[in-house]
This record gives sequence, structure tokens and C-alpha cells, in this order.
Amino acid sequence: MKVRRLFFVGLVVSALLGTVDCRSFHHAGVVDLRKHDLSTPEGTYELFRAGCEADDPDAVWACLTVSSRGRIGYGRFLDGWTVLGRLLPHVSRTRVIEVTPGRLPSLCRMDVGYRGRKFGFLLVQEEGNWLIHYPSPYHEPEELVEFLREVAGKKTLREERGEWQNGEGAEGGARISPRGKEVPGFVVPLKTRAEENGR
Repeated sequence: MKVRRLFFVGLVVSALLGTVDCRSFHHAGVVDLRKHDLSTPEGTYELFRAGCEADDPDAVWACLTVSSRGRIGYGRFLDGWTVLGRLLPHVSRTRVIEVTPGRLPSLCRMDVGYRGRKFGFLLVQEEGNWLIHYPSPYHEPEELVEFLREVAGKKTLREERGEWQNGEGAEGGARISPRGKEVPGFVVPLKTRAEENGR
């Protein structure tokens, strides 16, 4: 009798897990992708913003090009999401400033801004949808973190580096991320590439 009951419970649980998307339990909010139109760069950015605000990495993942997804990999993407987590909801403060057509009809540059500062993304049209290509040719990955920190009202890493050089913080020359963790592909060096090259 006990075996039959356990078997029945196992079947019910299996059936439920088969019909429920388990990924939704891992995130604070889930964005309905059907309500967003990716046929325009602005529409794609609205989904990107909604995903950041709702702590839904799957929504942001849906905004990336196929080649970007392949290059980053979903596991590494989630690692970066975890590291940047406290900064991402503040993306809702940014707005699309300008969309500039590229040399090819399937490319465009989209500048988003916050309080006079702008940040550029490359978008590629794939199967009728405009998707974000990462990494962007318009900035270094650490510049994205700097922009997010500024939008979130936090000190930039350069400002913090000044404190460190004055002996008020961590040792100089360390490689850190926004939460003090080193995650491959999302590590923020203290020096910019221009500073390292003597420019």
C-alpha cells in the first residue's frame, strides 16, 4: 500500500514539474515576454529594462543576439547577473536617447542615457527582432559597470580607487567586481585600458 501511494505521489509531482517552468522560482520577478515587441530597438530596450527591474535574467537573456549568447554562455551570464544584482534594478532610470542606423540595414547603435551621460549599445536585427550584441564595440565591459554604478548613485570605481590610493580602502592593484568577487568575464580592473597604455 505504501509503495503504491509513493508511486502515485511521484507521478503527481512529475506531472506538476513537467507543466511548471521551474526557472521562475529562482527569480524575484518574471517578465511576460509576449507583452514586449522586439521589432524596434526601443522595444528591445524596454524588455531589457523590465528584466533588470524585475530581477529576471531570462528576460534580459532574450534581448541578446544568438552569437552573444553563444560567446557568454548561460552559466557565465547568471554569474555576472549575481555579481551585478544590486545595480541592475536601477537600469529603469535610463532612457533611449538616440538610435543611429548602421552601415548595414541590420545594424544600429542605440544610445541610452541618464543625467547627461550616455552609453552605446550595438543592436543586430535577427529574424525581425532587434537584439543587443555583447560585448559592444562602443565600450569596454568595465565601462558598463561604471555606468550602472553611476545610475545607481554609487561611487564609481575610479572614485573608490582614489580612496584606496589614499590608504582608506583595499590594497591598490587588486581586481574586483561590484560585490568584491572575482567572476571570469565580469571582473573590473582598477585601471582602465587607456591608463594601462599610458594614455
